Amino acid sequence: MYKGILLIFSLLVFGASLAQAKLSSKCLGQLANLKFISVKNSYATGFSIRSYQNFKLLRVKNPFQKKSGDFNYLLAKDLKNIKGICPQILRLKIPVEKIVALSTTHLTPLEELGAEKKLIGFSNIRFINSEKINRLVLAKKIREVGAPPNPEIVLSLKPDVVFAYATQNPSVEGIKRLQQLKIPVVFNAEYREKTPLARAEWIKFAAAFLDSDSLAKNKFNTIKNDYNSLKEKVAELAKKRPIVAVGKNVNGIWKAPSGDSDFVHLIKDAGADYIWEKLSATGPVSISLEMAVKDFENVQYWLPQNSWKNLKDMVFEDKRYLKFQVYKNKNIYNNNNKVNPRGGNDYWEKALMRPDLLLADLVKIFHPSEAPEHKLIWYKKLLEVQ
Repeated sequence: MYKGILLIFSLLVFGASLAQAKLSSKCLGQLANLKFISVKNSYATGFSIRSYQNFKLLRVKNPFQKKSGDFNYLLAKDLKNIKGICPQILRLKIPVEKIVALSTTHLTPLEELGAEKKLIGFSNIRFINSEKINRLVLAKKIREVGAPPNPEIVLSLKPDVVFAYATQNPSVEGIKRLQQLKIPVVFNAEYREKTPLARAEWIKFAAAFLDSDSLAKNKFNTIKNDYNSLKEKVAELAKKRPIVAVGKNVNGIWKAPSGDSDFVHLIKDAGADYIWEKLSATGPVSISLEMAVKDFENVQYWLPQNSWKNLKDMVFEDKRYLKFQVYKNKNIYNNNNKVNPRGGNDYWEKALMRPDLLLADLVKIFHPSEAPEHKLIWYKKLLEVQ
């Protein structure tokens, strides 16, 4: 079977993805003569959708950390109606019925849109937390495809679409091999958004493939309204903003989110200030341990964002943490309150796509009186081992 795959590779290698092909002058001319409605995003900047009479043009803007250009997709209920339009662009019949997803953040939009039963493959099943999707796994409706994805397994599933992400290079992460087999790969770049609501708005991106745009709009509006309502409520507490640190020491270097990251936006919207707000980078920022220790003198809350289950775990890793005032005050909260028996953390699956609920968690930590009815979902206070 694997030899057969190699033979197919030799026949189908075609270089760059069709989706990434630059729109030709002929294609641009065709589109210029057609009327369309732009689907307006309130926050997301990484994708755009134009709705034409018989199809949608979906564009993902530079989905990689390194500059890569835009990726374009044509979505239509009947592909015959767009046979002569922009032939170099990857086209998909919608609604798609068989989906392979490669990131846990791709799962929540499917479940929110009632499309979890369309999922037939996932990169690493042990990371799944959704009860609905895990029931499908137990029923053998979803197959593990591996990370990077095994092309033989993916090909055998005959998916209508593979939702992928790439941080560096598609050839390194196994995606290019799928493209060479003409498996329809679509890049999802929600992780590159800079604000929580922008990331959540990618539910509209998933909905475009499911032909459930109205449902996605309603779902997102609910998330947006709940988020902004709570944000406005705590904004009045301007004089009571605690200082928050995130991350931990890694071999003498403190790794923490960039000051312009979506998570730091959450911290600020939850009525707190981030100690390293002025530091920015493409990814995490690196801070000398000496500087971090000094800065911690002013920190009231610490969110390590790792696997520590209690304060014993913290001290076992580095006894220097005992000197932190935030340790003495026991104001350390970790985002591993909802972890399945296999080690999959729901924070990395659902929390990032439901910023309304994640914001409520943070408000409960920083200003508990402002969220009296809310019970922590993803965060828990680290305590001494009894």
